Amino acid sequence: MVNDLIFPDILLYLLDMVGIIACAIAGTLLAQHKGFDIAGCILVSMVNAIGGGTIRDMALDRHPLFWMTDLNYVIVITVTSLILQIFFHLYHKIDNALKLFDAIGLAAFSVIGFKVALHQDVSPIVAIMMGVWTAIIGGMLRDI
Repeated sequence: MVNDLIFPDILLYLLDMVGIIACAIAGTLLAQHKGFDIAGCILVSMVNAIGGGTIRDMALDRHPLFWMTDLNYVIVITVTSLILQIFFHLYHKIDNALKLFDAIGLAAFSVIGFKVALHQDVSPIVAIMMGVWTAIIGGMLRDI
């Protein structure tokens, strides 16, 4: 397939990890700013990082969920959140940092969601919608 030449699986996986790390940082920053404890920060970062992809996979009836078969997602989110909680005092401008990491996550997850949906043989319109869902639903769940 032509798309595999543009975005080979390893590149897609690395892009996914960049998005996971960026969203874990954004979720942890917001949770820390709101005064959450260690476990609360990890939970918010998980919801932010894998929430959109989880809803996408459920809508596409794609099982098992991606993060249940590859525990690297959970490990990377947890480690990222813990490291950031240790060094949270270095982030004085939380709004700028939050916007930056949210933007990185949005960009990465849009491409991931689109590609995953195309592999499920859905129409291009549905694939675009799945890209948008993957990008924004995690942040929406985090904010709720």
